[in-house]
Amino acid sequence: MTPPARKRELAHSRHLISTAKLVVTLSVAIAATFVSTALKHEEGVGDDAGVALMLVTLFITIVVVAFAPSPPNAEEVSGLELRRFRRWARWAHRLMVLQVLTSSLSVAAVIFVQRPEWQTWFLPWRWH
Repeated sequence: MTPPARKRELAHSRHLISTAKLVVTLSVAIAATFVSTALKHEEGVGDDAGVALMLVTLFITIVVVAFAPSPPNAEEVSGLELRRFRRWARWAHRLMVLQVLTSSLSVAAVIFVQRPEWQTWFLPWRWH
């Protein structure tokens, strides 16, 4: 890989990681607000699912934010270091997508509890 290509790939990987950190941080805050607000009003099966999904969301957020490696120097990066950093950037992106999905599902679970008419519409059987 040529030096300009390495710099572009390194910049792209840095961008992926910084975007993943930003998105998971904001997503967990929004989802936690919805879930905690819903927990004040009612309890049900959806609340348990919402809390379980929030725990998964929080775990993924910690992994993405706390364990992301610092980027190597663009001038001295070896092929192996670049591959490792690119691999982590791809994983950070995948974890970001998974975290946004779990945070959205946690919000959907608690909203589902707040709207009993939706329960009969989506699920003809009742679990209560």
